[in-house]
Amino acid sequence: MDLVRDILREVADSEDGVAASSLADDAHPVEVVSYHFEIMQEAGLIRATLRKDWGGRYVVATADSLTWEGNDLLS
Repeated sequence: MDLVRDILREVADSEDGVAASSLADDAHPVEVVSYHFEIMQEAGLIRATLRKDWGGRYVVATADSLTWEGNDLLS
């Protein structure tokens, strides 16, 4: 849940969305952050732009904005 909260905070503070690569670190590689974008979008917490290549790897992963539910969870 720490990563989810970090993502929600970053998206709330951004006007242009947040790329997965900007949140990636040693503990959370870009693939993990991208996957969290996907499941958070499925849960209705964020709106995201996600694209995968034929092998299933993310080529685009951007958290665009919070939803009402995402904002509520952040509060």
